[in-house]
Amino acid sequence: MNEHLISAQTLHEWRLRNESSSLPTGAPVPDTRSETLKLEPIAASLSARTRRLEETLSAQAGNLAIEIAGAFIREHALDSGLAQATALQELKRLSQTENILLRVSVQDLTQVEAALRKAYPSVSIEADPSLSAGDCVIESAETTVDARLSRRLEQVRRELRTFQNDEPW
Repeated sequence: MNEHLISAQTLHEWRLRNESSSLPTGAPVPDTRSETLKLEPIAASLSARTRRLEETLSAQAGNLAIEIAGAFIREHALDSGLAQATALQELKRLSQTENILLRVSVQDLTQVEAALRKAYPSVSIEADPSLSAGDCVIESAETTVDARLSRRLEQVRRELRTFQNDEPW
């Protein structure tokens, strides 16, 4: 956007060309340099404001994209088997762990139980009304894996902020 701002010097030169072409021959050219100098701080201020707005919009666009993705995932979490897929992935990682409790949302319980009961018969599976569709929490004596969608989206937000701070868009 900054390329669209006219510098004070360019404005001064333009005004000189236009004013001198409309003046009668021999008439003195008005001193527009002082007016141009008054415009320089205004142009600099507008340029700084534009940069701040671009930075703000860049950050907001990333957050908005994450919110839209989260809403879409939540909308389709039950149909897509998100809790089931997440639980399978995490249980494979914890295959050597004993006494595992898998907590899922009330909406996901039947689907997750049907999918995991044969593969992981020793895992206790419970419905947790505080969890949303697609969420799961895995607990054992050694570890807790919080695989709630809100946590995963927050991790994406943190990574995006780190990226935005490291790399100009």
